[in-house]
Amino acid sequence: MGRIAKTERDNATNAAKQADKANTLAVADLDFRVAAGQAFPEELDFEFEQGTISAAEYADFLAELEQQDEDSARRADGTARVKGLLANGEKPDAGDPADRAAVDVLFGDLTEAIAGRPPEEKANIETRFVARTGMLPIALRDSLIGGMLSEDPAAQVAAAGRFVAFEDSDPALVVPLPADILDRARTITAYAYPGLPPARIVLLANEKMAQQEGEEGEAVQAEDIDGDEDDSPDLPGESPDERDGGAPPVIDEIVQAPLPKPAADPFQLTPEQKEKARQTITTVASEDADKLTREEKITALKYLRGKSKVTSKEWRAAIEIFRTIPFDADFVQDDAPKRRELADRLSKDQTGVSAAKNWAKMDDGERFAALDRALTIYVSIYQIDRPNLQLKDMGESGPQGIIGGSFDERTNTISLNRNAFVAFPRLAPDSFAAVIHEAGHAYLLKLANDYVDGKIDPGDPRSRQALI
Repeated sequence: MGRIAKTERDNATNAAKQADKANTLAVADLDFRVAAGQAFPEELDFEFEQGTISAAEYADFLAELEQQDEDSARRADGTARVKGLLANGEKPDAGDPADRAAVDVLFGDLTEAIAGRPPEEKANIETRFVARTGMLPIALRDSLIGGMLSEDPAAQVAAAGRFVAFEDSDPALVVPLPADILDRARTITAYAYPGLPPARIVLLANEKMAQQEGEEGEAVQAEDIDGDEDDSPDLPGESPDERDGGAPPVIDEIVQAPLPKPAADPFQLTPEQKEKARQTITTVASEDADKLTREEKITALKYLRGKSKVTSKEWRAAIEIFRTIPFDADFVQDDAPKRRELADRLSKDQTGVSAAKNWAKMDDGERFAALDRALTIYVSIYQIDRPNLQLKDMGESGPQGIIGGSFDERTNTISLNRNAFVAFPRLAPDSFAAVIHEAGHAYLLKLANDYVDGKIDPGDPRSRQALI
């Protein structure tokens, strides 16, 4: 009888583990679809009633959907207003975040409309758009910075020339650019003599910048030494002899220029894989993404991440692909020890245990300190850069009136809803769950960045999840 009872207990334990795993995957899948704007309030209602998600998770997901709706409405209103200004020959306000966002939306539409045109024609149209709006759209800025940082000399020269042209037309356009990018653009453009190969232009610019850095360092070390040498600074692209009427000393060295490595595809896709990826994106645009294999989806995502520009159609396809990819099984298995360690350490941490028991008697500062301690434990296990943690008034919504929080990847900040601590002080478990949930977003972001930076090998069990 004892063996039978033990077997029944083991079966019950295994069943409970399987149910917990299934629920975890279901919540993770819902989390991704909510972030992609592919879930609906009615679906959240159903999952909450079924017990799949907690009250805090329900409120958090619903808040995300409501925020997406509000952002979409604001963008639509802002875009309509900016279109009216442009139609009347007026420029939007570069200092108004709403106007800037509207210009970015309009530029996205323009990019899609001119996608099939020759590169030179597209560049001319984009330049006219910048002149018309008085703003440098974020997508164009990032695309040109990408050109500056690429290993393709022609792309570097072209991007540098456009940045300098924008600065010449309106210096305010390039104010947001990193100083090192703008300095490099000026130097490259200064060496862009007609007929000089891009590889040679970039090489000379690199040498000039290295020389300037060396001279600056020497000047710091020898400030108190007077010399008889000519102190007039070299101008980019001009030697002292050239300023006196001589010919540029670089022209006769053109044929000796070593060529840098050609631009490389970060994901090393073959032409066949790229063509297959384009077919996959077309399929997603017209059919159900569930019909695609996981490998087809991953290849399509690699292809899109390797592009300098992504059209709105491709972006929508990417969202649909994300929506239909659950957590990778190898990743879930590899992550299991961390999850167990996290649960074990949280359950034994005296600060958290005491806070859970005395939550209703604690003030905001004491509760925040306990949640901050939970975040510290998470960071120590998952080895992420510690996110900032703050309390923020995020309103009240959901069946329990609680919005758990949010994670801003731009500032690496977790915001926790102050109302969750004031209006509903007895829900300590939901508050701790909100911190861990938002910290999970930071961990997944780290995985993606580590993969792109080459810190996660393709054979790593986390690699397939990092791609997502």
